[in-house]
Amino acid sequence: VPLEAVHLLWTKLLMTEENALEELGDGLTTSQVQKRVRFISEALSSLGILHVIEKGNETTMVEIHHEMHKACAAKMSKEMDWDGERRWHEAFASSYLKKKTESDRNGSK
Repeated sequence: VPLEAVHLLWTKLLMTEENALEELGDGLTTSQVQKRVRFISEALSSLGILHVIEKGNETTMVEIHHEMHKACAAKMSKEMDWDGERRWHEAFASSYLKKKTESDRNGSK
């Protein structure tokens, strides 16, 4: 999965999910949220849960590093209720579309 897509999802979740808002408060700036998203990436990578793959000028990718974590994520996703799954999809889609609109406006990919 592209690292940028993962960061977009986590950013949206931190800004919209009730538990995150209770923990972080709702007065964070975009740069403060992005800083916390980078901390999440670094922490999960340090724990061996994620592996960030950088190959020169190619898109930086993220993969789940251990089969046990993949199995756990798959099990947890099956236990999610439909409303929770729908909110994850909405968060990802809306963050992607916002980024795409900003990129198009700025003339970049």
